[in-house]
Amino acid sequence: MRLIVIFTPTRLGKSHGKLLLTYDSGESLWVTLEGYAKEANIYLEKGSLNFDETFIGLTRQKTLTLTNNSKYLVNFEWKLYVSAKEEMAHLDKLKESMHHMKENEATKSNKLQHLDIIDAGGHSKVYERIYADEVSELEAGSLLLFQNPYFRIVPLRGEVWPNAKFTFTIFFAPTRVGRYNSAGYLYVTGRGQRVRLLLNGLAMGPMIELNMTRLDVNKLYMCSVHQYEIVARNKGDIPGGVKFVSQELDFGGTMSCEPELILLEPGKCGRFVITFSSREQGTFIEEILFNIEESREVLRVIFTGEIDCPYLSFEECEIDFGTVPIGDPIRKQIVMKNSSLVPISYKLSVQGDGDIPSVTCAEYASLPIRCGLSKRPREFDYCQRSGSVPPNSCFHMELTLTANIVRHRSTALIIKMWDSHKHTISLPLSYAVSVPKVSCVPPEINIRFCFLNYPYHRTVILHNETPLSGYVEIDASSVSMHCCNAPRGYCF
Repeated sequence: MRLIVIFTPTRLGKSHGKLLLTYDSGESLWVTLEGYAKEANIYLEKGSLNFDETFIGLTRQKTLTLTNNSKYLVNFEWKLYVSAKEEMAHLDKLKESMHHMKENEATKSNKLQHLDIIDAGGHSKVYERIYADEVSELEAGSLLLFQNPYFRIVPLRGEVWPNAKFTFTIFFAPTRVGRYNSAGYLYVTGRGQRVRLLLNGLAMGPMIELNMTRLDVNKLYMCSVHQYEIVARNKGDIPGGVKFVSQELDFGGTMSCEPELILLEPGKCGRFVITFSSREQGTFIEEILFNIEESREVLRVIFTGEIDCPYLSFEECEIDFGTVPIGDPIRKQIVMKNSSLVPISYKLSVQGDGDIPSVTCAEYASLPIRCGLSKRPREFDYCQRSGSVPPNSCFHMELTLTANIVRHRSTALIIKMWDSHKHTISLPLSYAVSVPKVSCVPPEINIRFCFLNYPYHRTVILHNETPLSGYVEIDASSVSMHCCNAPRGYCF
């Protein structure tokens, strides 16, 4: 009888064992077994593979050679773990997790029993079978073979004939920009340890460039709307999308882009139209940002310039009304000029003017009750308190002064522009308010004697000795006297 003993060592060096042979006669024979294991001359071409820059969405491949210089047929498998010990520890954890899941699910049979679908025993047997199938799949080892979402080795298992070479193909297929690193471990019979292969790759996104990195627009008028064109070009080999990043501007203003997203095929160009406007005066430095959708790479354009605030101007340096009477409206024409290329909004006010409308002589004469004049009259009136002056044009305005207080006064017409107190100009106003000098002819009426209840008539002439108009009211309350021409008063 001839016995064949197969020696399959799992470690290098000497191995010892004993073989017990028992015959039919009852005799036993011990056979001492010894073996010596050493590594076969089997090696990989290199210990690492570095893939050149690869566009995302594309695949790059390289080959790697396994050389078997031994006289044995060897089998190989690409594994996830560096050693069998680590592999078994991972398997044990998976089995334990599956067992806990099986125990948990096997008890959830109440609803199925209520619906008369399956009893508790049958439900438990189903999960026993599922658990057994999953364990069998784990022990088959297919789940422990090398797997990576970005690197792929073909084939994962096979055999190499004696004194032969075997070529593997390794694929690199990135999906995002960045560096990729992984490691595969080659288990091959004839080697004491698994052979590590380092895999490194670098992924690139679409190669999209802008036609500028800096945009200097010099001086712009406040609130004016300007548009600028930025061109994006795809210089790579894969399509890509470029998206405008909307953000709050550091120096104020508003910015928009049309369109917000452009999809570019290789070698194609697209344009963005940037619309910009600002209400903040001064120098600005902003960043216009674009994102390449596939790689999240940020493209920047430095946007610089200066916002100039155009002002209205007056044709006159000062308005002097001179000496004016009380209650007589005096009108002056004022011209506001806009020399810029944008419309300018404004609001008018007179510094220190009151809040109660002033009264003219005619209005005062028609009042049924005389209550005197206000101490805070609004003496100035203008036809349009707010509005807008078109570009390169003039606006004619009538300013009316109706004085109600005797005084010498200097004030100013204030124009607030752009709805901001920071942007104002003023036009000095001055005037002196006086009352007319009135003389009476005769200056005295002397009636030496008179009869009771008999009317006496005398003529009195009032003369205005100044160029100022006024209002005269005769106070005859102390005597039995009345004025036939002006019972209460009149303007002259």
